[in-house]
Amino acid sequence: MDLSQALSNMVQNVVGPFWHLFFGIGGALAMFYVLNVGFRLMQASRLPGQSNVSGGEVIAVLVLAAVLMQFGSFLNRVSGTLGMGTMTYGAIDYPGAASFGKLAPAINAVLTIGAMAGGIYAFRGVLMWIRASTGGGHAGQDLGWKGFTHVLGGACMVNIVQLLEHLRQSTGGLW
Repeated sequence: MDLSQALSNMVQNVVGPFWHLFFGIGGALAMFYVLNVGFRLMQASRLPGQSNVSGGEVIAVLVLAAVLMQFGSFLNRVSGTLGMGTMTYGAIDYPGAASFGKLAPAINAVLTIGAMAGGIYAFRGVLMWIRASTGGGHAGQDLGWKGFTHVLGGACMVNIVQLLEHLRQSTGGLW
């Protein structure tokens, strides 16, 4: 077995459980953030001198927790907004890789790994939005826009086949 076949087999075995685990982690984090805001609300009303939790913060955390709970459909919506259609959360089979012959499975495996990294990148963007809404940012950082670029870039990476096709068509089919 050569290296490209080993990489392809590894990706075939990892991609399905990766997305299931990833969406499960999103649901668990969503519950954590909602419970954290609820606990801070209880502490603010019970103990004097605690920092108040604003209504805007509560609503923002609830909305973003819903995004984390439905992260797969959220990425599909972002991808549809970008004009790339719906995503599939499985192994990628890029038709343009067939021109590379025996390297086609390795190229598809690398694209699948890139798509999984894009999911992590977009997830990080949503977490930046939550941190920005709860006031957890650092001075000089605009976590809202930084999270926005992470979500857009991650959605493009998850739907890498459509992105490559759009790039190929816009350059006149150079490759």
